[in-house]
Amino acid sequence: MLIQYNDIKREIRKTGLTQQEVADILGITYQALYSRIKKGKPDIHLIIYALSHYYDTVEEGEYTAGEVYDL
Repeated sequence: MLIQYNDIKREIRKTGLTQQEVADILGITYQALYSRIKKGKPDIHLIIYALSHYYDTVEEGEYTAGEVYDL
């Protein structure tokens, strides 16, 4: 199952991050992020899904503040 285009943007909003911040985390430009979202390739769906769940978990307090966790 793939996340639809508008759902990706919704998932990004759920993280509390902007699209620019997500692009910075991924080490790509905003335009590259937008292009990947628009193309709808599976990798961007998985990346955004993982980010949204990672940030949801951090907000729920399951991780200790100040620790670094690899995705």
